[in-house]
Amino acid sequence: MDEKSKEQQLMEQVQSLRHEVEQLKSLEGKYRNIFLNAVEGIFQSTPSGRFLVANPALARILGYASPEELIADRTDIEKQHYVEPQRRREFQQSLDENSIIREFEYQVYRKDGTRIWVSETCRAVRDASGAVLYYEGTIQDITHRRSTEEALQEANEQLTSWVSELQQRTREMTLLSEMGDLLQACLTLPEAYVAIGQIARQLFAPESGTLSVTKTAQNLVEVVAAWGPALGGEPVFTHEGCWALRRGRVHHIEDSSDGLLCKHLHKPPPAAYICVPMMAQGEALGILHLGYQEVGRLTESKQRFAVAVAEHVALALSNLKLHETLRSQSIRDPLTGLFNRRFMEESLVREVLRAARNQGPLGVIMIDLDGFKSFNDTFGHDAGDTLLREFGFLLRNTIRAEDIACRYGGEEFTLILPEATLEATLERAEQIREEIKRLKVLHRDQDLGQVTVSLGVAVFPNHGTTGEALLRAADTALYRAKIDGRDRVAVKT
Repeated sequence: MDEKSKEQQLMEQVQSLRHEVEQLKSLEGKYRNIFLNAVEGIFQSTPSGRFLVANPALARILGYASPEELIADRTDIEKQHYVEPQRRREFQQSLDENSIIREFEYQVYRKDGTRIWVSETCRAVRDASGAVLYYEGTIQDITHRRSTEEALQEANEQLTSWVSELQQRTREMTLLSEMGDLLQACLTLPEAYVAIGQIARQLFAPESGTLSVTKTAQNLVEVVAAWGPALGGEPVFTHEGCWALRRGRVHHIEDSSDGLLCKHLHKPPPAAYICVPMMAQGEALGILHLGYQEVGRLTESKQRFAVAVAEHVALALSNLKLHETLRSQSIRDPLTGLFNRRFMEESLVREVLRAARNQGPLGVIMIDLDGFKSFNDTFGHDAGDTLLREFGFLLRNTIRAEDIACRYGGEEFTLILPEATLEATLERAEQIREEIKRLKVLHRDQDLGQVTVSLGVAVFPNHGTTGEALLRAADTALYRAKIDGRDRVAVKT
């Protein structure tokens, strides 16, 4: 090859090198532009914990005015950078094992000491021998995302808690309703005790408990129902042995190692317990006792529920006890099986006093069978008696355990509804009005046709503060219902 050819070849090589240099400069400019303008933080750092290179985005994320300030300030990444230094060691261990780590999330300190969440993707750059020269990677501020995720998780947990609580309340209300139905069907107090024990086992599981009632002729209290693991304790004790009975109010101990304990408890006592006095018409019927094996389990919601159960049981037992006491007396109308007028008047006086003492409502409904005299004329008095019996049966199966249904006289009836508001009393009246229209009455295989009733409603204290005034108000409303066309409910205005 002659000198001219060699020179030409050299010139071409020089030209090619110049082109490659220009390309490298162009690429370097592009990468530099990306490095400087990226929204994510880009860095290089030593394994010992110093930043070698940082871009402006990383400086902004960490609260510094410039990358130079960041590099000069952060000389120990583990201590200055990480909120939890242990996470730095986990980070390096993962890099030692895998040479690359993706989306490693942790909390860091900003320059002003505030904390933020970041996600880091990083690789370890090694020399020919495998030794780590430096780390390089990207850091992204994920604080807003983490806050959103945490808020969503908290909302989901709260929703789950609410759903669980609602399910629990629904279950409790269902069991309370079932207990009310069972108690209403009980004919004797012993039957009621068995029913209460069965339902209480479900209501208060897995806790233990007892139902104790007062003995009429003595100052004694006897356990009549128990559920859950055996609590021990005295099966019969005096009123003075229970602080709830002595004080006439709920007595609860959240930690039995430090509290005023009842004497009827066994030794050692449960970790926590509650005694709820069962009061009805000013009389202490007994106590509902619940024992807990762990401190902290007797929450406020459980205390409220225990009180609610005790109130339901007290009302039901009070009515049943009253029924048993008066069973031998002439308190029922022999035809309808309902209470008679004398018992109604006595009950109304008692319930008015109780409502006044508790500052609660009391509903009264007067009911009249529409066209009963014509009914008797058409079908005869025997058929009229059949209708009265059927209507009495309907009322007994429609009312609550604590309600009092009476035959006022002739074809007129009275319902006393303890603790019933005006809205609840009107609703009950409408329910009875609809039920009687669906009643099929047969007398000697003859269908006596559809029966309707007119109803008058009055409520304590809105329409009267005495039993006599309430009856007058309900009777006035009944008269208006009949004048307005019968088969309707009217309320005293």
